[in-house]
Amino acid sequence: MSVAKFEKWQNLDGVTRNAVLQVVTKVATDNYAHSSQTFGDITDMFLAITPTSATSKIYISMSPNLIVSRTGNTSLAALRLLRDSTVIYTPHSQNATGNFGMGVLAGTNTAGLNYYGPHIVEYVDSPATTSEITYKLQVANYLASTTTTVNYALAGYTACQASIVLMEIAQ
Repeated sequence: MSVAKFEKWQNLDGVTRNAVLQVVTKVATDNYAHSSQTFGDITDMFLAITPTSATSKIYISMSPNLIVSRTGNTSLAALRLLRDSTVIYTPHSQNATGNFGMGVLAGTNTAGLNYYGPHIVEYVDSPATTSEITYKLQVANYLASTTTTVNYALAGYTACQASIVLMEIAQ
């Protein structure tokens, strides 16, 4: 984890606005497989920050590498972002059955389907606190027998890396 902090940035009127006050970063490499249709925490896809002002906003950027796979004709999964235990962002809202924004659909009699690649989650939060907060990602699968692997490691290779960046922005 890296932390960069800045002393003080001010506008001419003496009020600090729209300046980056601190940056916290992490490289996540844990290979995590999730086979449930309920949301679960992704190992290693979390990071904490302590805002210096209750009026600050926090810019969040997470880039997990994903494989969504299933034997059959549908392979879908969803991510959501939490501040501590509160869900603050679900990137895709499609219907009442869930938020499934990545994967593939195909006709029946398909031997197996896979979605591979990075999935970027970016969000600006207004936590209204000066206490430490932790941002984390969760994943869920649309259908049984679907597995979503995060920061996957192919046979003979090390796991992919994901970056997490939190920036405190003065308001």
